[in-house]
Amino acid sequence: MKKGMVFVLSGLACLLVSLLVVLPTPIFATVLGVSILFNVYGTVLLIGFIRGTEKMNPE
Repeated sequence: MKKGMVFVLSGLACLLVSLLVVLPTPIFATVLGVSILFNVYGTVLLIGFIRGTEKMNPE
């Protein structure tokens, strides 16, 4: 779970940097792309964690 949260928070940090700092277009695109990748990967990890805990504790 910690790894997923780290990726999501890193993605949000990259997004904030890309929005708050004036950057040249190639660097802006790179930071935005990294933000998207980190957020998607972190979300996948968190969903996997949630599904794993549901299988361990069926109700």
